[in-house]
Amino acid sequence: MEKLNSYGDELIETTGFHGADIASQRMDDLDESALLHAIKVRSQAGVALDIGSGSGIQGLRFASLGIKSVLVDIIPAEQTVLKIRGLSELLPLAYLQKDANLIVHEDLPKEILFVYSQRFIHYLRYDRAVELFLAVRSRMKVGAKLFLSASGINTELADEYSALNQPISLRYGKLSEAMCKKHGIFEPVCLYSSQDIKQLSSEISMSCQIVYESKFGNIKAILVAT
Repeated sequence: MEKLNSYGDELIETTGFHGADIASQRMDDLDESALLHAIKVRSQAGVALDIGSGSGIQGLRFASLGIKSVLVDIIPAEQTVLKIRGLSELLPLAYLQKDANLIVHEDLPKEILFVYSQRFIHYLRYDRAVELFLAVRSRMKVGAKLFLSASGINTELADEYSALNQPISLRYGKLSEAMCKKHGIFEPVCLYSSQDIKQLSSEISMSCQIVYESKFGNIKAILVAT
């Protein structure tokens, strides 16, 4: 099987349209940062929210620490860690199967301790991403953190990307046929730069603790509610 990148990841599919399940293959630095933060705050009241959770591996780690964790994704629960019979009875783990474009304020936990969202936000139009994370921010206390990543405009995904020259507000389009097939991403996407994530953070009333590009060129960030 062809490797997707220099990390050695393979195309293990989720929906068949939304790229590879990377979390089931390895932990990256953002995963580790979120997990260390979870250990630090696990005695506090509140819920860990994983948006675009995929199979739910990271949310399972949070729940294993005793933190009530809510996973959100479009795939059926039987394709996630919740396929393990009795798991939600043993651990404080819940699942919301819903298209992120349809999530409303009322779907969100009332007291969010921290948020984790890896390799997901780029599937939304930028204005919808702002709208969604504004709703999420409204459920977070000042100082709560968002661990976020997005596919980057400086990755190979941008080769012949249909929206490459559009401003972030309009940047939403299909990848080239070659990139669609290689990465299993057949939905339109909004590719981000570091500056775009900084703009997003400002629009959702959060500050940037750190924003950086990965070796592959994806954008990773830790944002703090202000």
